[in-house]
Amino acid sequence: MKAADRGENTLVEAEWAVMGGIYALGALALLAFLSLYRLSAKDEILASLLSPWGIVLVGTIVVGMLVMFIVGRSCCRQWREGSMRLLLNVTMNVLVLVTIGLTTELALRYLVVHRTYDDEIGEVKLYPRQWEKVTAAYTAVLDKAEAVSPYLVSSQSLGWTIGPSRKSENAMYFSSVEGLRSAAQGTSVKDDTYTCRIALIGDSFTFGEAVHYKDTWGFILGERLGGRCQILNFGVIGYGIDQAYLRYLQDVRPWHPDLVIFSFINDDLRRAVSIYGFLEFPDGRFPFTKPRFLLKGNQLELMTLPSALPRDTFASVSIHDLPSISHDVGYAPLQWDRAGWEWVTRSYVLRLLISLYPLHDRERPEVSRSATMELNATLILNLRQAILDDGAKALIVFLPDQHDLSHNVKEGLSLQLLRMIKIPYVNVAPCMKSSPIEGLFNPPSLGGHYSPKGNREAANCLFQEVNSNLGERFS
Repeated sequence: MKAADRGENTLVEAEWAVMGGIYALGALALLAFLSLYRLSAKDEILASLLSPWGIVLVGTIVVGMLVMFIVGRSCCRQWREGSMRLLLNVTMNVLVLVTIGLTTELALRYLVVHRTYDDEIGEVKLYPRQWEKVTAAYTAVLDKAEAVSPYLVSSQSLGWTIGPSRKSENAMYFSSVEGLRSAAQGTSVKDDTYTCRIALIGDSFTFGEAVHYKDTWGFILGERLGGRCQILNFGVIGYGIDQAYLRYLQDVRPWHPDLVIFSFINDDLRRAVSIYGFLEFPDGRFPFTKPRFLLKGNQLELMTLPSALPRDTFASVSIHDLPSISHDVGYAPLQWDRAGWEWVTRSYVLRLLISLYPLHDRERPEVSRSATMELNATLILNLRQAILDDGAKALIVFLPDQHDLSHNVKEGLSLQLLRMIKIPYVNVAPCMKSSPIEGLFNPPSLGGHYSPKGNREAANCLFQEVNSNLGERFS
């Protein structure tokens, strides 16, 4: 082989090595970014260098420096020999990488769907979530609420409640002058002609979300009882077990009901360890801050917040600065933008990489499964005891949602909890399973609550137990 041919082959080999090195540097740079982004979320960065991602970061830096040395040496050698070919090749490949990056960025910007509170590409929600975007959206929600009389209103003692004499935007819900769900707007539900009074407390399944008043299981139950008992529906959309407890103490107790039916679903346990409504219900309906109980020994202690005014929440510079945010189960620190990394949100390529391999928060003790179970157990026991101390009968009811019935769940968290605290309760699930599940629930677009048929089934399943609790006195 001629010397010229050998020289040409050597140059070609050097070019391929340099080209490979350049693309390797691009891949290493992205890997180093992902590693550094994860490590920056940890409290002790130096100690975390011994973690898997710390080792990856150190490895990418070492390999990257080695690749840069090889590429640089090859380019310098050709430069000294008076050849610009390798240098031009490097420039061209760098331009190719830049073009690929810019093209990908532009393509993602075309594909991204800007939701009200988040950005999505396909089915992937893009992280980090932008606090500024969320605050802007909720400020618009609050501006709109000030222009009308919303059905749900802010309450410092309850978080939110039903406003008195209100009508919902869709004209499906009405409230009485006392702030209870009613058949018509502005009527008074106070009526002393009934021989007994039954109070319902709970969440949207008790309230009867997405159905008219006469299709709620509470109203149907009253009909099944022959109209001899007044049914007072104190249910509120979005309530957890803690808010139902507070609702009883504040609003139900003055009515002196003969029977109190407390009904709840599995998700209500989680709500008791939440504070900020926008985290638990990211659909714009709950810009409220709710009270949060802490368990100190066996005693409930109500955590007081500096302010429960919705606008105060969204005036915060960062979600991480919100009062007591670490006590909210819906708060995932690593999913939100943070100081020093604001520039990341400008690139959809980087955000997509972060979202495909998302950071996972460690379980915080204050919102752990065991803490959630202990807190809810104490809340239910205290609620039941308060009802009994007031001379009323207490009926604790578990209402199944669509997941409980369609997935044949044997025992969810709620039933485990009720079994643990060893109190009498009614599980409506077996009774409702005896009927075809089809048609019992509204579609997911309407929240997946009981349909008119589902409400009727729930009322029928509860009738015998309620009738038994009323006894001969109210026959």
